[in-house]
Amino acid sequence: MAQEIRKATAQQIVDSIKDVCSHDINYINSRGIIFASTDEGRIGGFHEIGMQVVRTGQTIEVETDNSFFGTHKGVNIPIEYTHQVIAAVGISGVPGEVRKYAELARKVTFLILREQELEARNYNWRTQISYLVQALATHSPIQHSYVSDVLRKYQIPEDGAFCTVVVETAGTSARPDDPEVEQQIFQVFQQTGAHLYCF
Repeated sequence: MAQEIRKATAQQIVDSIKDVCSHDINYINSRGIIFASTDEGRIGGFHEIGMQVVRTGQTIEVETDNSFFGTHKGVNIPIEYTHQVIAAVGISGVPGEVRKYAELARKVTFLILREQELEARNYNWRTQISYLVQALATHSPIQHSYVSDVLRKYQIPEDGAFCTVVVETAGTSARPDDPEVEQQIFQVFQQTGAHLYCF
């Protein structure tokens, strides 16, 4: 299944780009529905050209208003991620003037989707390793095949020597499970070449 941008994130992107260019911008899904827009009245409406852009993967420029159903004059470009078109972005205005802003929306979307993917991968890694460590530390029932699969997946030697480390965060009012503090702790371990598997 293709990665999708969250509706609230898409809305933030179109709002931010409108602040730069003062043109209305729409995010259109694969069914041609506008799911984020700087023109609130268009959200939920059908965008014929946007649907064509998603289906063909081609940029379509429209020179006049209402030449297609639900479409204004402007530029409509595909939003691609992992070689799949997942949406289209349309920006109203003279194509030659607004093309660069549509391209900006596409690049910003790619960066956000990449960040979401990395966060999800990191979350899955941390969740699986944390579960494994907790189960082993508390002698909870766990299948050996699962342990082997997780260790192999993350290239952790099954016969390696491991130790428990307690880290005290002195001189800070932040909670030890604060994401910023946690990230700093992981960075310290990375600098030493050691691996911290559970926090």
